[in-house]
Amino acid sequence: MGYVLDLRQKLGQQPLIVAGAAAIVQQDQQLLLVERTDNHLWGLPAGSKELNEDLATTARRELREETGLDGVQPQLLTVVSGANMQYTYP
Repeated sequence: MGYVLDLRQKLGQQPLIVAGAAAIVQQDQQLLLVERTDNHLWGLPAGSKELNEDLATTARRELREETGLDGVQPQLLTVVSGANMQYTYP
């Protein structure tokens, strides 16, 4: 999260617009979830896009960082945005 942390240092707590990506991994009708370290909730492996990184690369990087797995052939499934997608890090 280097890019977002750099922005935070410059802009403080001002709201930011940040693109991110999540990886959906299914096997034998099971869905892979990870426990977040910041709030201990369960969710998809996901994170913020780094500067000059495409979203497929973001999803693969986050999957690798959070699970040690290497994703192959990422596909865009959906785009979500709006008020319900706003998040404040703890």
